[in-house]
Amino acid sequence: MNTNNLSFLNILNTNLSFLWQYRTIILVISFIFSSLVLFILFIISIYLYRCLKKFIFSNCVHFNKYNSSTKKTIKLYGKYNIKSIYLVKHNLNYITCFIMNILSVNKLSNLLLYYKQTTGKDISPTHVSIIAEVCLPDSRESKLILIEKNWYINITTDFFLSNKCHYKHLDIPFSTNLIKILTRVKKNIGKKNYFNWYKNNTCQHFVSSILRELNINDYQTHQFIKQDLFHTCDDISPYTMYILNFLLNLHNTITDSFC
Repeated sequence: MNTNNLSFLNILNTNLSFLWQYRTIILVISFIFSSLVLFILFIISIYLYRCLKKFIFSNCVHFNKYNSSTKKTIKLYGKYNIKSIYLVKHNLNYITCFIMNILSVNKLSNLLLYYKQTTGKDISPTHVSIIAEVCLPDSRESKLILIEKNWYINITTDFFLSNKCHYKHLDIPFSTNLIKILTRVKKNIGKKNYFNWYKNNTCQHFVSSILRELNINDYQTHQFIKQDLFHTCDDISPYTMYILNFLLNLHNTITDSFC
């Protein structure tokens, strides 16, 4: 055995002897340190729990302003008169329906199956929105503006007209503009309901609120946008709504950071 190995063993034996001699003190110090760490983690966990409880289990998502794209569109075209509007609806895509079905614990698929068995027809949840035709000043041209509610208010001129969508043209019974309509809708349904998506506050409710402000309440228009089968979320469990609200909070908080 060489000298280096002997030196290493001597050092190791010395250290072990020291540790064994002061084992009680070391154990006490370790216990105190571990207890302190656990206590700090416990306090932090309580604080995080309270924060998450307020953040996740709230009745709405906290996103009470427009994103930058919507602000820009309103600033550019909000004061111009609206010539007419188009109601737009299209079926939700497969991925969205798949996620909704998972979160509803297969209630969506069971609902669609029940409808088909009782009526013999297929049906799918639809997304409804509005396209406003705005008259540009000193010009014979118009600008089309999409107004919709997804996880937040989206108002933009950058959108795609698909042949998979269904459209219904409606004339405006009086002179008005985008800013006036949106201001009245926000005042009537409240800031919380206006900006945020949550239980019983979906795209259909948002479009219906705008139509009421425009005094458009005829039967054919109501039939075009109604989704009585999916109109409310009363069958969705609180647990599912907690998950949805958490995802919406997370999405809107991240979006809010960049707007």
